[in-house]
Amino acid sequence: MTEDLFTRFIALLAAAVLVPSVVFLAMSITEPTMRYWRWLTLGFLAIFVGATFGAMQEILPKGFTPLVSNLLIGIGYFLNTRAVHSLGPNWGFQRLDRLLLAVFVALVLAMTAAASSYETRVAVVSLGIAGFTAIMMTQVYSGRTRFSTLAVAILLAVCGLNISISAMRSVAALIQSDALGLSLLLWDPVFFIGSIAVVFGFAIGFFILGSNVISERTNALLTRERQLTQKLHASIEDQKNLQLLLMHEIKRPINAMSALVQSGVVDAARRQELSNLMAQATTSLEEIGAYEELSRLFEHPNMAPLSLAAIADDLRSKWRIDVTITPDLAVDHIQGDALLVDVALGNLVENAMKFGGDCGPVRMLINGDATCVHFDVTDGGPGIPPEEWDKVWGKFYRSAGLSANALSGCGLGLFAVQSIAKAHGGVARVTSQTPSQVRFSVPTDIGHTDVKAG
Repeated sequence: MTEDLFTRFIALLAAAVLVPSVVFLAMSITEPTMRYWRWLTLGFLAIFVGATFGAMQEILPKGFTPLVSNLLIGIGYFLNTRAVHSLGPNWGFQRLDRLLLAVFVALVLAMTAAASSYETRVAVVSLGIAGFTAIMMTQVYSGRTRFSTLAVAILLAVCGLNISISAMRSVAALIQSDALGLSLLLWDPVFFIGSIAVVFGFAIGFFILGSNVISERTNALLTRERQLTQKLHASIEDQKNLQLLLMHEIKRPINAMSALVQSGVVDAARRQELSNLMAQATTSLEEIGAYEELSRLFEHPNMAPLSLAAIADDLRSKWRIDVTITPDLAVDHIQGDALLVDVALGNLVENAMKFGGDCGPVRMLINGDATCVHFDVTDGGPGIPPEEWDKVWGKFYRSAGLSANALSGCGLGLFAVQSIAKAHGGVARVTSQTPSQVRFSVPTDIGHTDVKAG
C-alpha cells in the first residue's frame, strides 16, 4: 500500500515540478549571463525527471528505477543550493553541499547494491532532502541583507516546512511505528502533498529572488551608464573649453603683436611688449599641454614612499627658495606619485613667484603630524582675496584682478594642484591672504582618504 501511495503521489509531484522547470528555462534563455537561472533549470528538471522515473517504476526495471529516481532528486536539490550560492551570499561553509551530495550518492548506491527496503530508501532520501534544504536555508539567511525581503521570507518559510516534513518522514521510516503520529502511512502522503506545495513555494521564492537581482543589476547598469554619459559630456565640454581657450589665448597676443608690427615703429618698449606677449602665448600652450598629459594620471597615480627631505632638497635646488621642515614632524615619508607631487608643489611655487615674488621671498614650510603632511607656500604679494579662495581651484579660473599682460597662464595650474591633492586623498586650499599662503595637504598613508586639511 505504501508503494502504491508513492507511485500515485510522485506522479503528481512530477507534474508540479514541470511548470517551474519551463519557466526557469525561459529565464535562462532571456538572461544567459546569469548562472542562477541555469542552475535552477537543471535542478528542477533533475527533480522532474527523477519524479517521472519514480512514477514509472511499475514498467521500468526494478533495480534501475529507484536508483535513478533518488539520485536525480538529490542532485536536483543540490543544484538548487548551487543556484542560491551563485548569487554570492556570505556563507561560510562553501563546500558543505558538495560533501553532502557525495555522501548522499554513496548511500543511494549502497542501498541499491544491498536491495534495501522501501523504508530504508525513504529514510535516506528524506534525510538528504532535509540536509540540502537546511544548507539552502542557511544560504538564504546569510544573504538576507542583500536579497529581496519577500523572497527571503518565502524561501525561509518553505525551507522550514520542507525540513520538518522530510525529517518526520525519515523518522517514521526508521522507527516503523504503528502509532498514528509516527506512521509512515501518514507521513508518506503528507510528504508528497507537502512536496507539491513546497515546489511551488520554492518556485515563487526563487523567481522573486532572481527577478530582484535582475532589477538591481539593471539599475546598477543604468547608473553606470548615466555616470559614463556624464563623464563623456564633461569630457566633450572640457575639450570645447580648451579649444576656445586655446584660440583666445593665442589669438590675443598674435593680434597685439600684429598691431605692433604694423605700427612701423618697434622701439625697446615695444620689443619688451612683444616679448611679453610671446611669453604669454608660450605659457598658455605649455600649461594646456602639461595638463593634458597629467590628467591621465589623476585617477591612477603611481604610489610609492616619498622622502620629505628629498622633496625639500629638490625644491631648493630647482626653485632656489627657502624650504623648512619642522623638527616635530612625526613622519619622514609620504605615500605619493613622485611626478604628480613634484608638479603640484612646482605649480604652487611658480604661482607664488609670478604674483608675489617681487614683494618678498617665496618660502615653503613642511609641517604636519603622523597622519597628514602640509606643504605651506608663502610669499609677500597681495595674496588672494577671501572671496576667491574657493574659486581659484576651478578649471579655467583666472583672477579678475590680473592685468591684461600678466603671464597668468590659462587657469589650469591650480586646478591641476587640487586634482593631484584629491588623487592622494588630500586637499589644497588658501589659508591666508596676508601673508599670502597656500597649503597642499596629503595623508601620509594613501588609505587615509578622509583626511582634511587643517
